[in-house]
Amino acid sequence: MLPAKITESAVKLVKENDEEGAIIVAVLKGMLPAEANRAEVDLARVREAAKKALFVYPISRLHETEVPEEVIRSIFEGGLKDLKTKAFEYFLQIFAERYSRDQAEKIAKLAVTILEPLTRKDEDRVKKEMEVFMREN
Repeated sequence: MLPAKITESAVKLVKENDEEGAIIVAVLKGMLPAEANRAEVDLARVREAAKKALFVYPISRLHETEVPEEVIRSIFEGGLKDLKTKAFEYFLQIFAERYSRDQAEKIAKLAVTILEPLTRKDEDRVKKEMEVFMREN
C-alpha cells in the first residue's frame, strides 16, 4: 500500500473513532513497496484528524521493502555492461515486486527511456514518452 493511501486510511479510522475524551492509539502496520519510505506517511495529519479526542498517538510499524544488497551488487558489479542496461535491470527488480514480469519490463524500459530527458529537464519529451506508454498499455 502506498504512503498516501495509508495516511488516508488512518485518518478515516481516527475520524470514525473520534469521541469526546478518547485517547486513540493508531498502529500502522505493513510493508511498503520498494519505491516508498516511512517518512512519506503523514503522521501529523493522522494526529490532527480527531476533533473531540483528548489525544491521538500514531505508531508506525511500517517496514520498507528493499532490493536485497546481493541483487544490487550483482547488477552493478557485472562486467562492463553499459549504464542503461544496469539501470534497466535495477528498475526491473523493483517493479517485478508489484507487477507481472511483462508489465515490469515495460515500466522498467520506460524508466530508462525517460532518465535522460528528466535529467535535462525536458518535460515535453518526458510527457511524450509517458503518453506513448499510456496509449500502448
